[in-house]
Amino acid sequence: MKKIALSLAVAGVMSGALASEAPNLANVAPGNYGKFVPTIDLHAKGKDIFGDASFGIGIDGKFGLVQALSGELYLRVATQGGYKGASAQRYISGSGGLGWSQKLSENQFVALEANYKYGVATGGKLTDLKNWSEYGVTATYGYKFSDWFTMGASGFYDKTNYDLYAVKGIKGSTYGFGVPLSISITKTGNLNIYGGYQTQKIDDSNIKKSQPVVSLGVTVKF
Repeated sequence: MKKIALSLAVAGVMSGALASEAPNLANVAPGNYGKFVPTIDLHAKGKDIFGDASFGIGIDGKFGLVQALSGELYLRVATQGGYKGASAQRYISGSGGLGWSQKLSENQFVALEANYKYGVATGGKLTDLKNWSEYGVTATYGYKFSDWFTMGASGFYDKTNYDLYAVKGIKGSTYGFGVPLSISITKTGNLNIYGGYQTQKIDDSNIKKSQPVVSLGVTVKF
């Protein structure tokens, strides 16, 4: 019985922190060479196995490093904080990524990014999340329909490691897909909307949880 209860608690924890930050097309599209592109993002997640939802807010910054062959090598650094569930467990995380964004035509591009994330959380119960780490890849496709509207598709896969206050080294994976949108407000500003679905799994078990993810953001280029 204790093992089952702990397993359910772990499944809830895995649903408590956003995996890879939702990609926004204005940020990962080629053409930002020599520019710092910060994004303020707000995300919300569906209810986990305990019926707890979560939300967070953060800053996601990207810098174009090198341009070649209509593509761009970029570095992305982000930080995020938020709350989970009725107990309002607080968490904060930092992440980084190195990616390549390639222009396919005047209206199309693809991007592939390798990333890493680490986070810590407060808690008062033994089954609360203490810290976690993730590493994985994110692929994104974007199509520019007009000067003000871009739509795309994305997918990601992460390997995860979680420590609870009572148990350490819980390994698993997270994968998902979504549809990002970018709406140009001004020449330097974009509204980003992301709707998707993600699944968390614990290695060597049949514990799995799927849920929706919604992200809203504002990007400003400097």
